[in-house]
Amino acid sequence: VILAAGAIFHLFGIELTEGHGRATAMGVNPGTLGVQMALAAVTLTGLHFNATSKDLMSKILSLVSLVLTFPVLKLILDTGSRGAFAALLVGCLVYMLPILKRRLRLTAVVVAATSIVAILYLAWSNPDYAERWKEAYYEENTSGRDKIYSASIEMILERPMLGWGPVV
Repeated sequence: VILAAGAIFHLFGIELTEGHGRATAMGVNPGTLGVQMALAAVTLTGLHFNATSKDLMSKILSLVSLVLTFPVLKLILDTGSRGAFAALLVGCLVYMLPILKRRLRLTAVVVAATSIVAILYLAWSNPDYAERWKEAYYEENTSGRDKIYSASIEMILERPMLGWGPVV
């Protein structure tokens, strides 16, 4: 959260660097940063749902966790990471699973559904992000991952028990 807020609002000397329509901070790979921010967003959403008691401190924690989610979501979109986007959607879908308490079940479904709609809207309204998804879908541009995956499957099938070990 501190990294996301610092990168967006230029605090603590943290700056976003742009390259090919993708942002990163502190020299970290945009995909890695995006997945870390997706994990942070899912965790903050979980904190919101787990702050269930009726005392004032719990309500404040719930509100703060929701507010802190927005800079994290912004940074996910700035990184342009499709994997982070998918991880975030799967994380939000987990909260739509039934919860034991009836009151929380409706809240979880509403917040998760609202989050998913907001994420989809923000992603498609960002031209660089939308372009990356269009390239992946229409032009099958997977950044070479299809070749890596097929080669790794061949290697696993060739030596399934002990693997290849370090190559010297």
